[in-house]
Amino acid sequence: MAAATSTVRRYDCKEIKDVVTTEEPWLAMDKGWVPAEFYCDRSATHQMALWVGRGECPKCSYTMEVDPTVDILWDRGRDEAISQ
Repeated sequence: MAAATSTVRRYDCKEIKDVVTTEEPWLAMDKGWVPAEFYCDRSATHQMALWVGRGECPKCSYTMEVDPTVDILWDRGRDEAISQ
């Protein structure tokens, strides 16, 4: 099974998370395609929005940077974010 994911901000859970936005990954290759339906796995009533790099971490309030050399941004722990 193939799928495409998008990074979303989960406001109620205070997290940034990748969620499956389509099981047709070729759609995600189209630059004009924007995922419209995605849901929190904890509650369908939680507010979510697409997250597009460089923004405040909802957990620790530090700025999250996008590394242009990689395509994946992992959630760093608070202690690691402070030490850098």
